[in-house]
Amino acid sequence: MINIEKLSDEELQALSNKFEAFRAEYKLERETPRPARLPNRKHFGGRTRLLIRKQRHLTPSTEIAFLFGGLMADQGLKELYIDELKDLYNAENQLVKALPKMAKAASSDKLRQGFEEHLEQTKNHVQRLEKIFQTLGESPKGKKCKGMEGLIEEGSEVMEEDYEGSVMDAALIGAAQRVEHYEIAGYGTVRTMAETLGESDHTSLLEETLQEEKETDEKLTELASRINTEASAEQQSDTQDKRKARRVA
Repeated sequence: MINIEKLSDEELQALSNKFEAFRAEYKLERETPRPARLPNRKHFGGRTRLLIRKQRHLTPSTEIAFLFGGLMADQGLKELYIDELKDLYNAENQLVKALPKMAKAASSDKLRQGFEEHLEQTKNHVQRLEKIFQTLGESPKGKKCKGMEGLIEEGSEVMEEDYEGSVMDAALIGAAQRVEHYEIAGYGTVRTMAETLGESDHTSLLEETLQEEKETDEKLTELASRINTEASAEQQSDTQDKRKARRVA
């Protein structure tokens, strides 16, 4: 249940308004006239539920249903929102460490440049998240993103394979796009939550990052179209060289 003694006057008034809306929606009659404001916090103690119920003519069951379905639902969503943001914050910081390795492994100049540009973009994503946490009064640390950890581990395994040239580049693009799709899903989720919670500034920042992630994914798709063709041509050339070598032998 809500600890009303910890609520500010504004939050108490919001709670009062929610009860009034609930009463109006279900056409509940009041036993006593509605006061201009709910009593001060100092008047809320063990009789809190009785006072509110008396002012709104709510039964214990409807009071509990309203609290859990209204204010508590908003609070639960906000906690989930913060948790998801922490997950993304850790994911972005993991990516900041992984992108230089992917850039080093790329043989295509355009792919390498793309990784380097996205590294700078990712650093900006981290700063945006830090700005959001600052407005929330929360620390961004404290959670390990296991999803990103697994994706980066898969990318590391790809770089350890004996692929060369365009084939390695194609493998790197595949690993990078899995990361992008993961981030697109994550940012889409928190953007929607921020919008629902009325966090308009957060929504704008998260939408900006979401669009950048989508643009990066599109660029990787364009690169993949060319690099996959090159990888296929290299494979055919290698096959022909091996056939010639066998004939000579």
